[in-house]
Amino acid sequence: MTGRAAERDGLARRLTELGLRAGETVLVHAGIGGTGMDAAGLRDALLRAVGEEGTLVVPAFTPENSDTSSAYLRRVAGMTPTQAAAFRAKMPAFDPAVTPSTGMGRLAESVRTARGAVRSAHPQTSFAALGRRAGELLSRHPLTCHLGEESPSGRSTGQGRGY
Repeated sequence: MTGRAAERDGLARRLTELGLRAGETVLVHAGIGGTGMDAAGLRDALLRAVGEEGTLVVPAFTPENSDTSSAYLRRVAGMTPTQAAAFRAKMPAFDPAVTPSTGMGRLAESVRTARGAVRSAHPQTSFAALGRRAGELLSRHPLTCHLGEESPSGRSTGQGRGY
């Protein structure tokens, strides 16, 4: 077993010892900077802990896509209305398949870009997931519901701990 595989298996074991069970759906947002951990290794350990029947979900938010968000307002601060309009016109459209989840961290990007990942279509508060329930949880995400009952988060309440 390679060092990376041993690390992944050890972490998966520790997650199981902490109570994470096979078949569960788990929402994870983690800052791994300074831990020495590799995002893909953490992702794989989480997937191993929940097993083939489980689902790993991460926030894949893109707040800069809203012209009322603080992220967008910081980007256009100091621009004239004409400059801000030109900036907005040049912003790329949100595409769940390719738009990065800026500010959500390496784990979120590792899940979002993994083979088989599913992402909800909300342009500001999307989620990405891997696992058995990924398509079911992320298939509907109305524009009018960022994180409420009709969002992936709200629909999955009670379907596993933490998510």
